Amino acid sequence: MFINDEPVGPPQNYDRNTAEPVFLAFGRHFFKEGELKAVGFDGMDGTGNIIATDVARTAGNAEAIALTADRTFVRNDGYDLVFVEAAIVDSANTILPLADTLIEWHVTGGTIVALDSGNPQNINRFRPKNSDDATNPPTKNFSRSAFNGRAIAIVKPDAGSAEIKITATAPAEDIHSHTVTIIGQSQIGDGIDFCKFEDVTIITGIGIPPEMPTTLGRIRTNGRITPFVVDDWDVLGVDIERTGTYKAYAKVASQKVEVDVIVKEIESIHPVTVTTITGASPTLPRTITVRYSDGSIGAALVKWDAFGASNKNFTINGSLGKNLSITATVNVKTIVSVEKIAVNTSVGVLPRLPAVVTATFADGTQERLGVSWAVTEKDVADPGEQSITGTIMGTDATAIATVSVWLATDASTLKFIANPPENVTSNQAFTGGQLIQRGAQGAPPILHDSGFGTRAIPDGTQISIDIQDKGFKRLKGVVSLSEGGVTGPGAVSAEIYADDKQVFTTDGEEGLMIVADVIGGRYFDIDISGASTIKLITYSRGAETAFRRWTAESDSADWCDIKFMAML
Repeated sequence: MFINDEPVGPPQNYDRNTAEPVFLAFGRHFFKEGELKAVGFDGMDGTGNIIATDVARTAGNAEAIALTADRTFVRNDGYDLVFVEAAIVDSANTILPLADTLIEWHVTGGTIVALDSGNPQNINRFRPKNSDDATNPPTKNFSRSAFNGRAIAIVKPDAGSAEIKITATAPAEDIHSHTVTIIGQSQIGDGIDFCKFEDVTIITGIGIPPEMPTTLGRIRTNGRITPFVVDDWDVLGVDIERTGTYKAYAKVASQKVEVDVIVKEIESIHPVTVTTITGASPTLPRTITVRYSDGSIGAALVKWDAFGASNKNFTINGSLGKNLSITATVNVKTIVSVEKIAVNTSVGVLPRLPAVVTATFADGTQERLGVSWAVTEKDVADPGEQSITGTIMGTDATAIATVSVWLATDASTLKFIANPPENVTSNQAFTGGQLIQRGAQGAPPILHDSGFGTRAIPDGTQISIDIQDKGFKRLKGVVSLSEGGVTGPGAVSAEIYADDKQVFTTDGEEGLMIVADVIGGRYFDIDISGASTIKLITYSRGAETAFRRWTAESDSADWCDIKFMAML
């Protein structure tokens, strides 16, 4: 693994025969703009031949929509379909992973069957309103927001159409639109054999060596495209010092494939300004955006002069090929204060410290910055308060966390009253088995041995715990949908009361615990000083949600690893 060509730890070994380990861990590292590269070898410890490479790059500003169709031609019988993916990309064609741009689709020679982006929280229609209405004309225009930088359109060619044009635009943003053309044919093959390689055009600026693709798409007889790895490129016939169209040749799948390389005049280079922190070296972009004389945009590799950290603003020079240069402005910000962190844990349990903290700079601005904490098991061996130091983004700046180490008592070991009693189980899920904390973003569930399982009811399933004169100051744990709610269409809310005062509810910003949410279990760590009774309540809300497969058994929830905390 490499970050900006610097190795990340030692090589990790993987046994292809046993598929072990399931994943390779290279540790936690501060984010750096640039390039993350994984390289696979056929020998152990990073030896032998390179057999696989994958690269992820930091995206720049949104510049265009890039469309990719899953085939180049389709059967124009009025029933075939083509799937077209839209991606929000920068000038180097890198997808912006957080883009949620509203994309408008326009089709000629076909109709839009459906749009999607994979966003589970987008409640807009997949299909146009008139898609099933024979009295309305077919839909040619439709819109949907991108999710994680992507969206997809399913298009049905009109019967007899010889050409289907699909265009994606983003009127609300100043980015370039894109059109793909799909050929309609009365007959297509079965896809077993190949026709030819895709036509490819590479664009570069004068004096800039072109970046040649590592794969080329080969078209099958059914119009679908299969990528093939390029073994070698012959670019000897490309004169990058003069504008024009040249031929380059790829050696791929034992064939010689011709591609066009267009060399354009560069009209302007977009300025580069980056920000760093005192004591930290700036990260400069691998490519920069250029505008060609014909008004189109592109990207060019830049080689920066050597640089390091500074405590004041400075500039760095870079070169684009032999004849062009650029100067980047680096603004250096000084941290004047860092958010103070206070967390609670129990004896012997490492605290959950934040991965980022808010730093305030001398100019009054604030940013969330990564922090690495120096905490060990020794720090939580005894009850009391500990001061833990963290390092911010590899700089000399530090963050301080006050960790309160408490004596913890399992709630399930204390006397409690359940109402109704038949709806509560101790130290196991109501449906049987271990207590379950649902994982966030679809991650596997976390199993717990202590806590309470409940079958929620509309009037509330209540667990009352007497803590009078026990000296407890805090209550911490997690509440989550249980097995029934995870696999079925359950919907549950939860509340905690200290005496008659509500101190926790899931009906806030995160909302109901439902099978479709991506948050997982709801953590809590609350002050219960002075309370005599704690009430844990779960409510059945499935009947309100109108889930199609909902049953009362779906509304089960687990109170996992519930701890009462005391400080000596």
